[in-house]
Amino acid sequence: MKNLTSVLLAAIIALVLVGSALPALAKAAKGTGTAKEVSQPELPMAVTQSLQMAFPGAVITEVSKENENNVQVYDIETRDGMIERDLIFGLDGTLLEVGEHIPAADLPAAVRDATNKAFPGGSITEAERKTIGGTMRYDVTVQSGGASHELYFSPAGAILNVTDDEDDGGDDGDDD
Repeated sequence: MKNLTSVLLAAIIALVLVGSALPALAKAAKGTGTAKEVSQPELPMAVTQSLQMAFPGAVITEVSKENENNVQVYDIETRDGMIERDLIFGLDGTLLEVGEHIPAADLPAAVRDATNKAFPGGSITEAERKTIGGTMRYDVTVQSGGASHELYFSPAGAILNVTDDEDDGGDDGDDD
């Protein structure tokens, strides 16, 4: 009987350990969150040429190769004077996404108003103008009530999505 109890206890412990690892295993299997830093010389010529044509004054500050929804892309962070950008390129050099960090004061009034309405008294800690597939949106990070909130807006101020720091599952409403 003591042997059976030991086996059952070991099985329960194994199930608990496997169960706690499932979210990480699922994320790894999905292929999200995988990024490998690469050096600038490792960039395909098509990506380098596309970057230089679209942003001739940009200086690359960081490059990583990522798996976005089972598609390999390059995530390139640049600085062009005072402008910081996050750029996503396909392997063929296609510019898929542009994220430009902007001061909160440069957000459209409708976006600022909607942010203040959603989180009265909150403080905007980060703002980004993002273009994905030709569609523009604004990503705003707000600190309110001791928590951080990510809000995604249309240029007209319509809320597209909201995530909280407790939700930190990585889904920000886009494919990056």
